[in-house]
Amino acid sequence: MTVAAKHLLRGSTRIAVALIAGSHVVACTGTTSPDVAPASGHSSTAALSPSAPGTPTDTEEESTMIVTVNGHDLELRLSDNSSARALTDLAGEDGLELTMEDYGGFEKVGTLPQRLPTNDEQIATRPGDVILYQGDKLAIYYGTNTWRFTRIGRINLDADRLRRALGDRTITATLHNS
Repeated sequence: MTVAAKHLLRGSTRIAVALIAGSHVVACTGTTSPDVAPASGHSSTAALSPSAPGTPTDTEEESTMIVTVNGHDLELRLSDNSSARALTDLAGEDGLELTMEDYGGFEKVGTLPQRLPTNDEQIATRPGDVILYQGDKLAIYYGTNTWRFTRIGRINLDADRLRRALGDRTITATLHNS
């Protein structure tokens, strides 16, 4: 949030947000001027809040990939590190297909075609975590484990739904940039 917006929010003045050309945000008091039209489908009096459409934020848009497995498209929200960026580069425009086998009753593991940079840290995994270990193995956790790993990202499904999507057998997972 900009300093000007914070100052406006501190006062009792009503804030209105108008989207101009779909990419600029104008904050004003009272009503919008007649020469400023809201973008199609947006109210000209949307509240200025972090969740309002078009509201500026201090962080960039989160990067994602789609992991397709057993007919399910799972959204993978990527971590902000060199390993996750290298994985998106490796997937490229055509995607990356991995054979993944069950290991230990808590993860599916597949070997990448090349090593990626590591950013290892002590991690206690939970269902949905996607982890790089040994630089060339990608794991999707449906259980828990603790070790020094590199976090690639997270699939936001509860353990039961994720386990059903992954199934009990060896799978083929395809990672696509979104």
